[in-house]
Amino acid sequence: MWRMITLICCMIVFLFPLHAQENEDIKSIARLLAEDPEDVSEDEVERLSALLKHPLPLNISTEDVLNSSGIFSRFQVASLLDYRNRSGPCMSFLELASLNGFGEDFVERIKPFVSLEVLPDLKGRASNEFTERLSWRYSPGTIRYGYTSRYKLKVGELLSASISCNRSLDGEGLAPDSFSAGVQTRLKKLPMSLVVGDFNARFGQGLALWSGSDFTSLNTHSAFMKRSFGVTVSSSYTGTNVLTGTALEYGYGRWSMTAFAAVPGIKTVKDKPEKLKFVPACNLCYGWKNGQAGITHYLEFAGLYADMYIPSMRTSCDFAICVKGVDVFSEMM
Repeated sequence: MWRMITLICCMIVFLFPLHAQENEDIKSIARLLAEDPEDVSEDEVERLSALLKHPLPLNISTEDVLNSSGIFSRFQVASLLDYRNRSGPCMSFLELASLNGFGEDFVERIKPFVSLEVLPDLKGRASNEFTERLSWRYSPGTIRYGYTSRYKLKVGELLSASISCNRSLDGEGLAPDSFSAGVQTRLKKLPMSLVVGDFNARFGQGLALWSGSDFTSLNTHSAFMKRSFGVTVSSSYTGTNVLTGTALEYGYGRWSMTAFAAVPGIKTVKDKPEKLKFVPACNLCYGWKNGQAGITHYLEFAGLYADMYIPSMRTSCDFAICVKGVDVFSEMM
């Protein structure tokens, strides 16, 4: 009896700081997104929690890394890069707040997610991270268990890779119910990025094409002005709400071009062949110091077992500008 009480007390002492830290992380993420903590999706929490552990170095990160971070709009990235080129690195958050499109309130919200280091950490260019979560549920005569595992590899800004698997409490056998894996590499000599496997694609304000997080409502400013842009490798535990295939991003001056081919439903084609689809898409974006404009187009071909093969098609045009620190944005479809 006393052993059981001692074990429970030790678990409380060990888990309480972790739970408290997790709550603080959720609050920081909610402040950044200006949303109620309960409204923040699991994928958003995972993506931004990684930045809380490894803050984004603003003074040495490349343009595509800043754009895909999910913190800044395209014109904020352009404003930061322009300032870096003209005046050198930002040495304080007060200096950062003076940049066009930032402001004190925004900088206060992003502080936990960024750093102002000016030299790359040569010792830490390659990093590994392994996460394991276990869960169980007891009912009279039955014990159910589940697990999630994830391994992430990052080599500077040249390579990002993630592989994960998940078994729910209602799963059968030892094998995972779902999995996710993806690799993203950035070429040194060309402003190009290649993604293979599971990835997120986010363009405009999400009317035409947005994957990797829940996007079911346009009722609030925070839900509409999604800041992450482009294609990034997915690090989701379950692999839901992501695309599977290959994608290529290329930057030329103020222009950026993205093309990808995805095959949603390929992971469950054995059990649900009717869910198999083929989705090619492309995006063209032009950015300037205080804004951006883009066009997104994609096709969605029905599964192999569908009665009709006429694809559905969607095209959207979007723009976003910053006028004296005020964001103005729109998307038409």
